Amino acid sequence: MLSKRHSLLCAALISITSIAQADVTVTSPWVRATVEGMEVSGGFLQVKSDQDARLIGAECACADHVELHEMSMKGGVMRMRQLPSLALPAGKQVELEPGEFHLMLMGLKRPLKDGESVDMVLLVKQGKKLLRVPYKAEARSPARH
Repeated sequence: MLSKRHSLLCAALISITSIAQADVTVTSPWVRATVEGMEVSGGFLQVKSDQDARLIGAECACADHVELHEMSMKGGVMRMRQLPSLALPAGKQVELEPGEFHLMLMGLKRPLKDGESVDMVLLVKQGKKLLRVPYKAEARSPARH
């Protein structure tokens, strides 16, 4: 009986260690506040994974879908393109910010009011594991960022 308990304890410790090794941290999250009739908004944050990983998407109940985008300037023309994923090198903070990498909340179901909290989930792939990382983003008007 003791060996069975010991085995269960070891399995639990291994499981806890795996969770700790799969740590993904989100800091300074915010989304752009909108007005009535706007169907898109931008999402911004810093994300850090303790293991090599890939950000493969995000979810938000207030939008039909969320896309990962990159914005760049080429020949004086601003270009935006959807990305399938974004590398998250182990231990390095990756910034999603205006004019760079960012999330696009598409098909907003309602306006995002300045100061409100928006529930979001990052989808992160670490090896064969898909991690769902929930966080809250504050809606900010253009004047506040």
